[in-house]
Amino acid sequence: MTRYESQDNRRHKRYRLACPVTLYSSAGDVPPTIASGDLSDGGVYMSVPVSQAPDVDSKVDLTFCVPRESSGVDCFSVAATVVRQDVMPGEVLSGVALQFKRPISLKLG
Repeated sequence: MTRYESQDNRRHKRYRLACPVTLYSSAGDVPPTIASGDLSDGGVYMSVPVSQAPDVDSKVDLTFCVPRESSGVDCFSVAATVVRQDVMPGEVLSGVALQFKRPISLKLG
């Protein structure tokens, strides 16, 4: 079991899904579109350039669209809080965990 798996105490099941996420922060310095790493009804984890990662506890707004097999895409706009930032020494990307202000129903399972 990896460290990542052993600390997985989330309320919502995560899905590995690379979908474009547009992130809006009050600082305005986050790239406009980022690919998600995983997604759940309660939040999203994604990678952003270290120099542009939002601070832990900062509030952001994001939009993303989830592809559907039979009916195109469903798009969501949500408010979120940055709950974790994983910066690895020497890396150019930082992992950022965002918790949605209110859970949403993605209907991925």
